[in-house]
Amino acid sequence: MPLLGVETPPTTAAQALLMLVGIQGSGKSTFASELTRSKTRAWVRINQDSMAGPGKRGSKAQCLEAVERALRQGCSVAVDRMNLTADQRAPFLELARRLHVPAHAVVLDMPPRLCAERVERREGHEGGYEGAYQARFVIGSHRAMQQAGLPLPGEGFRSVIVCETPQDASVASAVWASWDGAQDPGAECAKVTGSEPVHVDDLCLYPKARRHLLILARKPGLLSVYNLEAKHIPLLRHMLHVARKFAADLNDKDGPGFRAGFHAHPSMPQLHLHVISQDLDSPCLKTKHHYNSFVTPFFLDLEGSVLPRLERDGALSAAEMLDMARHLSRPLQCHRCGAGAASMPELKRHLHTCQAAVQGIIL
Repeated sequence: MPLLGVETPPTTAAQALLMLVGIQGSGKSTFASELTRSKTRAWVRINQDSMAGPGKRGSKAQCLEAVERALRQGCSVAVDRMNLTADQRAPFLELARRLHVPAHAVVLDMPPRLCAERVERREGHEGGYEGAYQARFVIGSHRAMQQAGLPLPGEGFRSVIVCETPQDASVASAVWASWDGAQDPGAECAKVTGSEPVHVDDLCLYPKARRHLLILARKPGLLSVYNLEAKHIPLLRHMLHVARKFAADLNDKDGPGFRAGFHAHPSMPQLHLHVISQDLDSPCLKTKHHYNSFVTPFFLDLEGSVLPRLERDGALSAAEMLDMARHLSRPLQCHRCGAGAASMPELKRHLHTCQAAVQGIIL
């Protein structure tokens, strides 16, 4: 089957597998088609609705075969199908892992009424999904999507962007059309979109544990904990919900668990929540400051510290946040049993064998 939008890809361009997630009429085909016009790389749109010919829906196996062929040709791929559940997405993510291509997701979580209106107005849809009869199925698909929940990094995505309005989708489309392989698409969206959904990044550049996730708020002007007010509590509870789902997906039954919190002095702008496994086992965890930033009061636990303070006081004390820096120079001490260590190598040897329970709220 001929591949849509194939050109000779730039030799220096990174590839991506972009999974579009959304119900009928949410804008997946429009999003994917716009990518094929990108000047920065060769994008291929793989659409299951018409894989077997005009108006003839293909199979998932045919879709996977076409995705693999395009990736092996060096192209980036936009998977244009509903992809509503983790089970539906899993074979494509496994293919991306096998070919060492990073996988990303854009969720087009549009209002179901808007989607139904779009389907009803369609003419000449390549898969035949148009008119009042097909529009009747939109509500059921939306219900299934809500029950399945949003895609999570634990599935294997490097980034997940959620678009709740056509304006959000336009921003995400522009970001992906200009993606150079090095940018964080979610962070780029966060610079220009005012929607509340968060961006989840499971590829922290300098992870301080075996699993280290960042959840970025996409609200403009919300740069750090210094900006938090009581009105942000719903957003923070949503971030905590995403963190818990991530931890539940990845937590080893016998592992030490995860903590979720903010640094009192963040290292980069845009409010970001650390969700970090409590093994604290990583070659990037090199210094006393690194370690103490996650095991002392410098690490502000979202559930145990930040939310209660906002509910009580309406804001966090800037003076108190500034004072937290003194904890970074504290003597090294195991966060599980309290044993002291004279150096980071000594501490790391101890952490590999310590079986004491982790203190604090564990996800």
